[in-house]
Amino acid sequence: MRPGAIRVPEVANRDFDVAMVGAGIAGVAAAQALLGAGCRVLVLDKAKSVGGRCATRRLEAATDAPWMDLGAQYFTARTPEFRAAIDPLIASGALRAWRPRLARQQDGVLLASGDATERWVGVRGMNSFVRSMLAGSASDGLELRLNARVCGVERRGGQWQLLDERGEIGRAASLLITAPGPQALGLLPDEWRSAVPAVAMQPCLALGIEIARSLPFDAVFCDGRVLSWMARNASKAGQQDQAFSLWTLHAAAGFSRDAAAADAVLTEQILCECGRLFGLSRGELKIRHRHLWRYARPASWECATSQGMLHWPESQLALAGDWLNGGRVEGAWCSGRQAALALLSAA
Repeated sequence: MRPGAIRVPEVANRDFDVAMVGAGIAGVAAAQALLGAGCRVLVLDKAKSVGGRCATRRLEAATDAPWMDLGAQYFTARTPEFRAAIDPLIASGALRAWRPRLARQQDGVLLASGDATERWVGVRGMNSFVRSMLAGSASDGLELRLNARVCGVERRGGQWQLLDERGEIGRAASLLITAPGPQALGLLPDEWRSAVPAVAMQPCLALGIEIARSLPFDAVFCDGRVLSWMARNASKAGQQDQAFSLWTLHAAAGFSRDAAAADAVLTEQILCECGRLFGLSRGELKIRHRHLWRYARPASWECATSQGMLHWPESQLALAGDWLNGGRVEGAWCSGRQAALALLSAA
């Protein structure tokens, strides 16, 4: 079993103390708190790996294959609780500080940035640290099911039933949903939907590209007209030297909305903007991966709550995620942890 791997039981149970939809950072934070309290926890996620938007794409199956972070690029740790949670990962080497040669786009040109923010990255990509965090708290009380698409939930007989297209796939006394707002609303029965704040989410088109040339910066905060972010993945911890560099490009929200139909013309415009900033020809840019995050971030943070989550104690239902807590990886972690503590206090 590879470092940071999570054991998945061969025999699935059906009754749990808490069922969770989503295995991103909010879900992992909640699972840690619940398992620490001795709960039996079921975690379901439609993806093939944990991490949510802390997503890493590997070009090959080999453990030393080149990789690129497609979602969250790094995170900060400003609260004592989150810093305490990641300190063991820093000590073990699963997390390392990232100090990129940073630039900002201003008036169409790149200027070196003196931003000294403390940034952290997973040693083998952003999803590797999420796996390590969950593996560190895994126990016989955890059942993780990946490639599991939950289509709906129902409240019956004092329990929550989780359903896929074929019927029930699990039940629990309490339910925590950590999916983005629109997806969470799509799962809830009608009587709960009106109690959830409406939230408009912005998409983000992520491109993984190959550049066979050394460039003067490792990461760029762009002006948001075409691109919002660019980063050289090899500048992060654990990336092997290659004859080429894998870069992650995040398109601006407006371009990403238009790209929902997978418009190749818009992709070319994004690549041309990248080439213009660095003085590269189109032939020097090779697309290796493309992913549209439909629910990358809220259009505004009006949906954020004072507690960073939503909880209905009489029904043992909670919602958590960065969309309720001001964004960022740390916001998602704090939201998930707070939701888990609320469920425990009401049990």
